[in-house]
Amino acid sequence: MEQDTRRLSDLARILLVVAVLVTAVVTHFLDTHRVFRVEDLTATEMTDTLKWLDTFYRSPEGLQRPTGIIANGDVDYESISNWLFRNYLQARAQGATAGDAREMVAKQIRESPEWQEKHKQ
Repeated sequence: MEQDTRRLSDLARILLVVAVLVTAVVTHFLDTHRVFRVEDLTATEMTDTLKWLDTFYRSPEGLQRPTGIIANGDVDYESISNWLFRNYLQARAQGATAGDAREMVAKQIRESPEWQEKHKQ
């Protein structure tokens, strides 16, 4: 019985060492490969990006909406969730800077049916 307890104790020690090593390797990877984490985002960056999206929606080169991200008197939540929470964050997660991620979103908006319709030549 004492030998079974010792084996379990040895197994627990081995698992603890493995867990510490895995944690160290993952931490090293995240630190050295500049992996984007949600914790890296600031409220200021998201606010600035939302303001940028609103301005782009209003602009002649954007969607030319006089009210920006306001549609029919309400915030266009679908646009925010699509462009910011899906496309912008995805670009940031892939290592793009805030400016590069905004440019990627602008490019995607320019490929949208609404933009295409408003910019027919």
